[in-house]
Amino acid sequence: RELYNKWGGIPRYVLFHALNPVQQSLLENAINLVDDKILNFVGEITDGNDGSSISHKLVHICTNVPEGEENEEDEFGVPSTSTAPTVTKSDKRKGVAGRYYERVPFYNKCILEFASDYVSEKAVDRLSRNYKYDLQNFVNTSEDMSEYSTLRGAIFERLAHQRLLRGGKFNVRPLFEDSKTRHTLQLDNNMGKLTFSDIKEIAPKMYCIPIQKNNASFDAIIPPNMFFQMTVAKSHPIIKSGLEKYIERIDQDDDIKFYFVLPKEIYHTYKEQALYTTKRTVVQNKPAWFSRFKQYALELNLKL
Repeated sequence: RELYNKWGGIPRYVLFHALNPVQQSLLENAINLVDDKILNFVGEITDGNDGSSISHKLVHICTNVPEGEENEEDEFGVPSTSTAPTVTKSDKRKGVAGRYYERVPFYNKCILEFASDYVSEKAVDRLSRNYKYDLQNFVNTSEDMSEYSTLRGAIFERLAHQRLLRGGKFNVRPLFEDSKTRHTLQLDNNMGKLTFSDIKEIAPKMYCIPIQKNNASFDAIIPPNMFFQMTVAKSHPIIKSGLEKYIERIDQDDDIKFYFVLPKEIYHTYKEQALYTTKRTVVQNKPAWFSRFKQYALELNLKL
């Protein structure tokens, strides 16, 4: 299961070569050789010894599958080996605008995805160190390329975590009012990062990132009342059930602040989002805390 979470389900390495340290080292070798070619999925990265292609170990070609098949795949998983948040299946295609609303025939799309969250974290960290301009340019220019939408969303999420952790001022726009007034959000500089799998582990004044697979409601939280959802999609419904146990810890006199972290091109036009059930239907009976639930758009400058 640990290998599955690293390799993303390639049987050759998860099963057949599970106990072969030479074969297992190929994934780290591939990550260490990541360059800007992966952003276009052209050319091949080779190991320098036998010339064999290993780019497919990092980026997989997938399709849109029925909900039941996604659930079956998730059941196999265990908490991620990554120190960054696991991108769940419902979030993973956050680059696809309006996934909750659109009705596209199954097996009809070609989608590029990182092999796993482990690969995504390591590869983006390397790219942001060595290919800053190329990485930024990819996120800014691949909006209309549907096959790259998932890859773009995963990269944007990793970059957003890096940027928010550094702190500073960010432009924000209340989605619950038609205000022309400019607002800013000030985050502490160089916050400490904490990854957690249980709500009891979160700590005040820390940038807390969930690692469990079933958290589809937010990508980060600064306790007690600031939630962050990264997305490059033009809509991203909010899953109510994933928020409630965190909201219970917030003082009833305090607002619940939910920030959509967005690239510049959709920041000014982003709309307030609906609350959804886990069955992907709009919540009809609003919870008692709904009047305190305030949504904001946060503009992310991708300059690394």
